Amino acid sequence: MSWLDDIVGILVLVGADFKARRRTWNVISGPTFADDVANARLDVDYTSVRVQERSLQVTVADLTSGTTSQTFNLGAPLPANAQILGAELQLAAPFGTVAATCVADIGSSGDPDAIVTAADILAAAVDGQASTRPPGIAPNKRFASATQLQLTITADAALNLLGIGDMTARVLFAEMP
Repeated sequence: MSWLDDIVGILVLVGADFKARRRTWNVISGPTFADDVANARLDVDYTSVRVQERSLQVTVADLTSGTTSQTFNLGAPLPANAQILGAELQLAAPFGTVAATCVADIGSSGDPDAIVTAADILAAAVDGQASTRPPGIAPNKRFASATQLQLTITADAALNLLGIGDMTARVLFAEMP
């Protein structure tokens, strides 16, 4: 036997006696360990994190402003440490007959287009969704304190003259520890 066979033999013996430890990280309670698991990896346990939703339906009848912009509260305020998971704008009917542009933003009062910026709600829906939904500067923002999300609709004509439109805005989030 060569010196290489001696080293490989020792490594094989050490590897056979090694008991792997699996680490699981629970986002609420921290790490837990389990012995004799075939693969040593870090798993994240999200079982204690609930996905929640804030939503609002806006129809053309809700657009009472004679100006080109109107803001709505998007459901109840988010709790502290809310992590945004996603947003959607579902169009039952596109907005406007007299406007050349009509867009929706989702954010907060301090950053009105943080989650969605200038989503086109004038064009026909694509698979039920706004034809474009550009993410804002922080589409997966984590809000450290309780925050009221807002939906802002802006057009190049007075909103109370749009004539048609029906949309549901939804934001999914998880309350993190």
